[in-house]
Amino acid sequence: MTVFKRTSFFFLPPLFFSILLLVWHDGVFAAYPAWYLKSATNSYELYGYGQGATINDAKARALLDIAQALEVQVEGSMTISESLHNDNFESAVSQDVKTSSSSVIVGAVLKNFHESEGIWYVLLTYDTRSLGLKFKSVLKARALVEETNNYLSESSLVSKINQQVGVKLRYQVLREDDLWKIRYKDVKFTLTESELIKTFKPNKGKSIGLKLNKKIYYPEDVMTFDVTSRDKGFVSILLVEKNGKVGVLYSNIESHSKMVVPSKDSDEEIIVSNPEQKVLHEMYVAIWSENPRDLSLFEDIQSDYLDDSNYKFGDLTNLLDTVDYSSAVIKIK
Repeated sequence: MTVFKRTSFFFLPPLFFSILLLVWHDGVFAAYPAWYLKSATNSYELYGYGQGATINDAKARALLDIAQALEVQVEGSMTISESLHNDNFESAVSQDVKTSSSSVIVGAVLKNFHESEGIWYVLLTYDTRSLGLKFKSVLKARALVEETNNYLSESSLVSKINQQVGVKLRYQVLREDDLWKIRYKDVKFTLTESELIKTFKPNKGKSIGLKLNKKIYYPEDVMTFDVTSRDKGFVSILLVEKNGKVGVLYSNIESHSKMVVPSKDSDEEIIVSNPEQKVLHEMYVAIWSENPRDLSLFEDIQSDYLDDSNYKFGDLTNLLDTVDYSSAVIKIK
């Protein structure tokens, strides 16, 4: 004889099911929002969920969620870009979440948030696709015509984007909301530091050549520049740091066919340092002009520090589309 046992679970009142959506926190029940802990809609998208006493605490935990999904160990600080799809603002928020690979994760989008009984709930989304595939998904409905090259066109980053999009386009880099972004017309995506470095490229100008005494430097090494000039004129040398800050090392030096900067009889020396104690990438640019060039847009480097007003790489790339220049990319270990 089969005995059927009736369980009271099936006869619980509707209130029970609402209690299942509550969380106990600091002596009170708080309701989860309906969207919390749902799976990502797209296979290339990662969802990060977090909760905390403040919205920033919740964001930090959501970033940890994404970082763990990306299989990176969290150590220090991470940058996210907030974007509210029903609001007209975008801002950057820094949190103490840095990956062991030293690359800064950017571009996580704040998709939803909710506060209940003093607890904040946050949903961040992170698009894992390459920049090329992101641009392709947005631009595929447009009639695209191949465009003339600019500074970025021959960089490894944009070459890969063009390959995936299928058309050579003129992209720009810009600093916006404390983040670097790459833009084609009205479409833009956030750049990681490692992606920004892929826009640094060596170049040989028509009237000017630039060569450094080394390709890889170590702290306390002395740096010099070998500059060649085909015509009389003026040479300026600028530095681009890995984070996109730009400074002027030398401005409007009268050019000679061959010269070493700083000169051997100069009291000046450029001594390499590496306060971050990790591999750094830098680019040096020598610009030739027939007459002295106004470089007041970029600050002179008075020391080894450039403040946050010097995120001028986008301005420099625009300038390099109009001048004759040579560039060199080096590493500091």
